[in-house]
Amino acid sequence: MKNTLKLFAIAILFGLCPPLYSQQYHPLVNPGAVWFETYTNYTPSPFGYNTCGRKYFEGDTVINNLSFKKIYHERLDVFCTDIVLDGPDYAGAIREDTIQQKVWYISPNHVDEILYFDFSLSAGDSVSWDTYFGLGFNWIYEVISDVDTIVTLDGVERRKWIFDADPYSDESFVIEGLGCSSGLLAPYEVLFEYANYLANFHIDTTLIYCSDFIGCDLPTDTCTTVGIVSNLNDAPLLVFPNPVVVGKPIRIDNIPFLNDENVVIEIFNMIGEKTASFTENKSQFVTIPAPEKSGIYFLLLSNSNLKKTIKLYVK
Repeated sequence: MKNTLKLFAIAILFGLCPPLYSQQYHPLVNPGAVWFETYTNYTPSPFGYNTCGRKYFEGDTVINNLSFKKIYHERLDVFCTDIVLDGPDYAGAIREDTIQQKVWYISPNHVDEILYFDFSLSAGDSVSWDTYFGLGFNWIYEVISDVDTIVTLDGVERRKWIFDADPYSDESFVIEGLGCSSGLLAPYEVLFEYANYLANFHIDTTLIYCSDFIGCDLPTDTCTTVGIVSNLNDAPLLVFPNPVVVGKPIRIDNIPFLNDENVVIEIFNMIGEKTASFTENKSQFVTIPAPEKSGIYFLLLSNSNLKKTIKLYVK
């Protein structure tokens, strides 16, 4: 037995055996993932964007004997993001190999896949012209200047790939499990005159990312109209900002109401103590104050049509 352990230790020392552990890979293709994005054109608005929309996965398809998730896009009203102006429109298909840590994409009306991103790349590697983000031009490529590790709003450690941006573009980056900072199907290199941004990203009811530039909530979104029905019937609950500063207001969106029934919002700390309780009437969103102490809390929203729990980070 001792000899076996010695041989195993020597094998690990000289790289003859795989490591006992490795960093967990967080996949990009999640059925409940939603990307909320802003877009602009050659004449940006004073807010830095002209339009906004969301992308999400809906259904499966088989192309060239391979299984893909279908991507759909909806264009939203920047002054009331509850209103869907166009869509849902088919935006292509995507598949992922979690062992190779690679993602492939097929654009609409095409059958040939191209490499979307290789999540195993290291600092100094390049994203070449024959991938999705090279746009087919053999003089366009991106060099990865650094691979960092960040903690997203859900408390998960994810890798972040940073690119060497030229003097005429904003810093662009890719986050493991989210994609590019400029949007799911937007170019890596974002020219500052007409930049696209990933404003926020969530999986089901869990908010994972908010843009430092745009934020989770668009400054133009002043919609408070009651009774506007979203085309996406299963729109998830959104809580932002998250993390939130002690005592600052929290906004909760997409609360489903039934027959004008009130919703009860309760806040619990990590040991199960109730720290606050609120009763809100029918509205597309509600605003409540954050707890007075930093830490991790849980919001419990309930009525006869709803029972949801959301993790809240207070700093």
